[in-house]
Amino acid sequence: MDSDKILKKLGVLGKVLSGGSFIYKQFIGNKKDANAVYIKLYPVMRSTLQNYGWDAEQSQGVLQTLANLPPTGAKRRNFVRRYITPRDGWKKLPKDPNDIPFGFWH
Repeated sequence: MDSDKILKKLGVLGKVLSGGSFIYKQFIGNKKDANAVYIKLYPVMRSTLQNYGWDAEQSQGVLQTLANLPPTGAKRRNFVRRYITPRDGWKKLPKDPNDIPFGFWH
């Protein structure tokens, strides 16, 4: 009986920890992962926007992907307002994500 209770508690603990991991990634984010994606996406974004223009479906897809990289909340809103929403905002994005100000990135 005791082993059943222990297994049940471990199962609940596993669900809580996996939920915590999900919440962390959604609301706080993983800076290392976001930086890695940003570094790979940056040249694609520049090329796509220069070749197709801001209104193109391809450009909007790349910009939306970038918009989802900062953690949820004020940082994401700030990032979108400064770099994604304005037609020329993408031109302000630095090549290195570590150069993005704190209030806009991780």
